[in-house]
Amino acid sequence: METNDKQLALAEIYYELLMLNSTERQLAKLHFYGKENSDLTLKRRIYTESFLIHARNLIDFFEDWKNDKDIRCSDFNISKASVKLPDNNTKSEINKYLSHLTKERIKKQSPLWEITKIKEELHKYFKYFLSGLPEDSFPKNDFGSKKSFESLLSKPTRMPQIASWQND
Repeated sequence: METNDKQLALAEIYYELLMLNSTERQLAKLHFYGKENSDLTLKRRIYTESFLIHARNLIDFFEDWKNDKDIRCSDFNISKASVKLPDNNTKSEINKYLSHLTKERIKKQSPLWEITKIKEELHKYFKYFLSGLPEDSFPKNDFGSKKSFESLLSKPTRMPQIASWQND
């Protein structure tokens, strides 16, 4: 991949990380609201689904799925990783409950999505990924710059988040 394409790709990867962090933060805010109601449940589901979509995109990026049309860590000469997600929060589970209408969805309760643990695990891979990139790989503007990535990776989690579609 050419340097300009890498810079454009990093801006897309930055967007995925930004959305991952933003949806996790919104779920943390929802935790502090009072009595559960249908509006709050809907918001929680929206943010959980958005979080899982961006997590899945980043998992595919780090695990270097073989589709040449996708941006992969190997495009940056970084070795693929096997992302270690919490039990019952695997990529397969995300696919079953988010991306596909599976029969399993009607036979058992959806997993408790360990949002914070998933985010923290992906942050570890980001730190490894960024450490292997030369400075000229990054865009010159703020969106996707090394500094902007590091800023997103340094923001603490307010509190551990677990999200579910259960008990509605």
